[in-house]
Amino acid sequence: MNLCIAAKASSTKALVNVALPSTSGDDFEAFLRRTVEEILNHAVRDAISEVDRIIFEEEASDVTV
Repeated sequence: MNLCIAAKASSTKALVNVALPSTSGDDFEAFLRRTVEEILNHAVRDAISEVDRIIFEEEASDVTV
């Protein structure tokens, strides 16, 4: 069975196709932990990029004023 997860971070959408482990228990828990870690890493990278963009635009506007 495939699970399609749509993760939205800022204004971009990332689709991730993953195959669920066929067994529950430890394998499934490890799968969930990896998936959550990947989603959080992506969200943090997007947030840092957005903050950098905002700061750079603010610095650029301060210079031109």
